[in-house]
Amino acid sequence: MFIGSAFLAVIPVLITAIFTSQIASTLGQEALTNSAQSHITSIRDAKKAQIEDYFNWVFNQIQVYADARTTIKAMRGLKETYPKFKDDAAALYTDDLEVDEDSLEGPPAPVLLSVPIEEYKEAIKKYYIDEFSQEYGTLNATSAPDMTEILDLLSDNSIALQHHYIAANPNPLGTKQEYFQADDTSSYTQLHRHYHHYLHKIQRRFDFEDIYLVDADTGHIVYSVLKEIDFATSLKDGPHAKTGLGQVFEQARQSLRGDIALVDFAPYLPSYNNQAAFIGTPIYDDERERNIGVLIFQIPIDSINDIMTNHRVWRYDEFGRTGEAYIVADDGTMRNDSRMFIENKEDYLKAVKNAGLSEDIIQNIELKDTSVGLQRVDSPGTRSAFSGVTGFDLYEDYRGEFVLSAFAPINVPGLKWAIFSNLQEDESLERLEQLTAEITKVAILIAVVILLMGGSAGFFFFGRIAAPIGHMEATVTKVAEGDFTARAEIKTGDELETLSNAFNGLLDDRLTALAKAEKENEQLNNSIIELLKASFQLSQRDLTVQVPVTEDVTGPLADAINQMATETSKVLLNVRRITDEVEAASSQVKEQGDNVSRMAEAEREVVDTTMAELSAAAEAMNKIAEVAQSCNEIASQATRSTQTALVTVTSTVDGMSEIREAIHETEKRIKRLGERAQEISSIVDIINNIAERTHVLALNASMQAAAAGEAGRGFSVVADEVQRLAESSRNATSQISALVKNIQVETNDTIATMDKTIGQVVEGSRLAERAGEQMKDTQNTTANLVQVVEQIAMASRQQAQISNDLRERAGTIQISTQETGRQLEEQTTHTNRLVDFSKQLIESVRVFKLPEFDDK
Repeated sequence: MFIGSAFLAVIPVLITAIFTSQIASTLGQEALTNSAQSHITSIRDAKKAQIEDYFNWVFNQIQVYADARTTIKAMRGLKETYPKFKDDAAALYTDDLEVDEDSLEGPPAPVLLSVPIEEYKEAIKKYYIDEFSQEYGTLNATSAPDMTEILDLLSDNSIALQHHYIAANPNPLGTKQEYFQADDTSSYTQLHRHYHHYLHKIQRRFDFEDIYLVDADTGHIVYSVLKEIDFATSLKDGPHAKTGLGQVFEQARQSLRGDIALVDFAPYLPSYNNQAAFIGTPIYDDERERNIGVLIFQIPIDSINDIMTNHRVWRYDEFGRTGEAYIVADDGTMRNDSRMFIENKEDYLKAVKNAGLSEDIIQNIELKDTSVGLQRVDSPGTRSAFSGVTGFDLYEDYRGEFVLSAFAPINVPGLKWAIFSNLQEDESLERLEQLTAEITKVAILIAVVILLMGGSAGFFFFGRIAAPIGHMEATVTKVAEGDFTARAEIKTGDELETLSNAFNGLLDDRLTALAKAEKENEQLNNSIIELLKASFQLSQRDLTVQVPVTEDVTGPLADAINQMATETSKVLLNVRRITDEVEAASSQVKEQGDNVSRMAEAEREVVDTTMAELSAAAEAMNKIAEVAQSCNEIASQATRSTQTALVTVTSTVDGMSEIREAIHETEKRIKRLGERAQEISSIVDIINNIAERTHVLALNASMQAAAAGEAGRGFSVVADEVQRLAESSRNATSQISALVKNIQVETNDTIATMDKTIGQVVEGSRLAERAGEQMKDTQNTTANLVQVVEQIAMASRQQAQISNDLRERAGTIQISTQETGRQLEEQTTHTNRLVDFSKQLIESVRVFKLPEFDDK
């Protein structure tokens, strides 16, 4: 028995030790989990606040610099000089050429040379292929796109700018921003040299990736710090218009002063398809009172990386051995580098490969040396965070490791990001395992000590306590079997004797209480039966029932039921009376509502008819006004035509007078020509006589020479020649005589024709003068007609305006009438429902059987 008792004593101790260690372990686990959750959540909240503060700082920076006078002046000047760069850059002054200075008057003038656009194109193409594409290939798993297609989209001015500031820039790739001015004398270059110091300083001081000034009207990037291949292109229709830079420009261009446009990180070709995010705001020119451009900052990914990785010093930020914080965008990719990627790139690439990340993405991560925009994260945490949930959970992360994760959405306008603070589960369980081992050791030690102490005490007290307890056990067994006369007889003089006496007294009191309870139970059963009967009658809607009131515990309940039945009866009787009155009143209201509805319907028909007539009248008056206006315009046109015709007729009369005078003068000259022709005829006759005489003399001389023989042979030759000349003169004078006769005949005919023409001109002048007088009469009549028509048109417009006003007022009355009809219909519907409800209420009250009460 002692061994069994000892064994029974050992078991509770062991169970207690086991449960104690288990409870301690569980409490320790909860405490460590709560501590880890609190720690991870605090990191999440701190990083979330830092990211939101950073973007608020960027917002403030771009708003301040967009309103700065230097930025506005830079935008204004570069916007004006940008389109002229190609020609300005090709203009050389004469002092640059070898010219004779003595031949110059005043200052040297610019000489516009031909712009070698094709040479510029070749230089840019060489830069695109040899430098840009080569760098692109080292940072991407795929080759660069066809750069000639981008080049073909550039204007000549863009080609000239890219040549001077990119292709001809002596600084190597990645340092083009150190070139403050090109080798030309253009106005653009002078402004660029001045403002590049200012903007380059802002870019370096605040670690912005790049700064752009974009023309709001044309979309041309008139300035950028880095001078990448997006410089001098158009964000409206250029090669980069569909990128994030083009999107932020379009949003900012359509915004108001001070508004912010923000576009999330995405691959950007001019940055070798690395991730780029842009923020922009309009540049407002107070002098011109409009937006003249857009200021754009390219947000650096390094700034976000530094915030999320604590400058890559995790342990000092209490991240532990495996903790990290990262941002995920709504496209499912990271916005900062993974801790594992930074600390052990090789293990990271193996882990994400085992987690199922594609080979192309892994290769790009390795080449670009970043996981930003490439590492995809899809977990229960991302789905919850993008649903707007802020929480804490345990799940498998992007590497296939189970992590404790605190997540929340980030509140940055224009971005849909979520932040995560994670700690691997195995690291969080390391301290729990250590705590569990320590608790187990302590529990075993306590159990051994308790067993030793309990065994010694048990051996001492067993002989003194076991026998009385056995007697007590036998007495309890008899009572349990129904022997209420059994009593414990223990005379030990200690607590066991006191216990037995108390047990005996308890049995006596228990027997007395059982007898009393049996009697009270019988009375209570009778009262409950009465209550059940009354409840049944009440369930049958009989409110005339009265329950007997007894002195037991059911008395107050019976009295309350009686009181409830009485009061309910009174209320239902009052409800029935009021319901009858409501039904009668509702019927009267319904009847009145029907009458008003019929009157309103009749009124509405009258208003509709009036509205239709007014509309027809207004339409007719509008047409009359239009016709009157047309008549007014036609009359005005007629007046103008009459004035023009009068001027034309007057000019015609004056012209015909001038023609008549000119014809008179011509007639005089022709007559003088006839006289001169007559004189020519006389002279021709004289010449003809001379020729005849010369011919006779030549004939005589010839005869004399023939008579002289050999001595007169020479004289004979001369005589023959003189004879031929005389013959020629006679023939010529005959022809001249014929021509003179013809001139005289034609001159006489011309004089006769001109006399007739003069008569016709005189008659035409008289007709034109009469037409002018009639035109003046027509002009006066038309002017009077215009005044009358204008008065008619004015009156028609006024009448049309009055008709339109009447139609609008009638329309207002029509709408009011319709609204009244609708309200009356709703009132009728509600009244019908009220009548129905009253009837239903009466029917519901009538199902109750109610007692009769005195009306008083």
